[in-house]
Amino acid sequence: MDANEETCVMLGGTLFDVVMTGGEDVGPAMVAAVDAALPPGCGPVIADPSGPWLYWLVKPGTARVWAGHQYGLCLSAPMAVRLPPLTHFVPTAEGGCYWLHSPVGLRLTDPVALRSALNAYKPGPCPYEALAEVMFGRDALVKVAALPALEDEDDI
Repeated sequence: MDANEETCVMLGGTLFDVVMTGGEDVGPAMVAAVDAALPPGCGPVIADPSGPWLYWLVKPGTARVWAGHQYGLCLSAPMAVRLPPLTHFVPTAEGGCYWLHSPVGLRLTDPVALRSALNAYKPGPCPYEALAEVMFGRDALVKVAALPALEDEDDI
């Protein structure tokens, strides 16, 4: 992976799943809340100002147990995510995605801490309302091929 280039990664393998949320405006506060909730803190978060969407990298397999949540949609295989260049940490004049929280290190965002932050901040817009745009050609960070089945709501 070239640090100065965008990279497309398939979800659902051994790397990570992604939780899509709204809330670019409250993103920094949500990252701080997740950081404070559990060591080692928040994992990588991608901001897509065109949405405005946040993509939280969570442990692989999270989509299998993620209960439906009004403010967070967990995505996995057969979907893919475009990772911004490792050098993009602020919005640019050209637009495009950037890292709201660093991808450096081996940690991923804890889904329980993220769910707690979603309940506290209620970030909008709701990802389900925009899913059709993502599926049908909007130049979005995540291209959806199929929706994962939601498991038992008591799982997470």
